[in-house]
Amino acid sequence: MRSAAPATSWIMAALLAISDAVAAIMLAADLLVVCASVMLRYWFNAPVEWADDVARGLMVGSSFFGAASALARSENPGVHFFIDKLPAALRALVDSVGALLMALIAGYVAFNALKLGGLTAGQTTGSGLPLELTFYPMGVGALFMTVFALDIFRARPVRDMTLGVIATVLIAGLYLAWDYLAPSSVPSSGMLMLAGFFITLFGGLPIGFALALAALIFIWVEGTLPGVIFAQQMARGIDNFVLLAIPFFILVGYLMEANGMSVRLIELLQRAVGHMRGGLNVVMVTSMVLFSGISGSKMADVAAVGSVLIPAARRTRQNPGSAAISCCRCRKRTACGCSCCCRSRS
Repeated sequence: MRSAAPATSWIMAALLAISDAVAAIMLAADLLVVCASVMLRYWFNAPVEWADDVARGLMVGSSFFGAASALARSENPGVHFFIDKLPAALRALVDSVGALLMALIAGYVAFNALKLGGLTAGQTTGSGLPLELTFYPMGVGALFMTVFALDIFRARPVRDMTLGVIATVLIAGLYLAWDYLAPSSVPSSGMLMLAGFFITLFGGLPIGFALALAALIFIWVEGTLPGVIFAQQMARGIDNFVLLAIPFFILVGYLMEANGMSVRLIELLQRAVGHMRGGLNVVMVTSMVLFSGISGSKMADVAAVGSVLIPAARRTRQNPGSAAISCCRCRKRTACGCSCCCRSRS
């Protein structure tokens, strides 16, 4: 989904700063709780009963605030290949519909998450903590997402916004008319869910929103499931202790960059394969293959490898700009496990 530029108004900038700060604080608290729990359990044999519940709740909250910040910066991944083939006017219409759908989906999640928080008031987790503390941060984070999505939609020309609203209402109206006039011929909810997912995915909607819309289509078509089920299942998908490995995986990358371990590993690779034809590029590819399996941070990997290999490119009279581009390209492709895509040049 090709989104408009992030908002420049001070209100949106302030909201983005708040979202970033809350996500960072919750993530840092999550890391501290997990580290303290592991150390107390291992060294003193004194497990903290509430640590798992708190860590999972913080993971849910930080995920939604982080997703809101990513949406504000238009960093959500999506499939752009097909929409780029469309004419400019049609592409603008599809983008407007996608921006409106993002706002509707985020608003629906926010409403039902906050509603679920109210419904679970008074209930507790296994360790005795209030259950609603998991859903209220989720709802507030989704509310931030809604505001950012509406700002992206508002930043478009008035004509595109109007056409986007008309197209969305027309599609919904056609389905309702079909369901009213010939209900027996309407496809099953599962078929509509798959169709909605692939259409919106190929239409450029971010992958996460396409998945959410597919689930919403199933819930709306079935008509028997309450909306809070959607928010509950989203929280349950993130509320997994195993997923706490993700922030630690990212943290490893920054620690390796900070303590110099990454530089020493690259120097080792230079000694091993640097003598080969096109050795500098071979070292770059090999470094990215190695780091993509150790670190979860692309920025940390590129910073670590680039800080060593770009000066080396200058010393060997190569173009440092080309070296930087190759470094970023290799990290992107090795993240997908496709190290063979990076070709070394002599």
